[in-house]
Amino acid sequence: ATMAEVMEFYSKGMRGEIKDQFGLDAMMSDRIKCAQSLDKILQLKEKAKADETKDEALTVEQYYGRDDGDGE
Repeated sequence: ATMAEVMEFYSKGMRGEIKDQFGLDAMMSDRIKCAQSLDKILQLKEKAKADETKDEALTVEQYYGRDDGDGE
């Protein structure tokens, strides 16, 4: 499954749009578990995005090394 499919599944489960094998509505405890799982995924995505942004924000000093002021 792709990440989009997993997120769609958890979103539908959280909203109660998925029935169980007997065609009954999902229990509230299952809907809460879907919401918690979706939250974990979103937190991991945000952390990865923040880490990626942090990695891209290298300073000149970090890229070229420490500047000793000797012009080289």
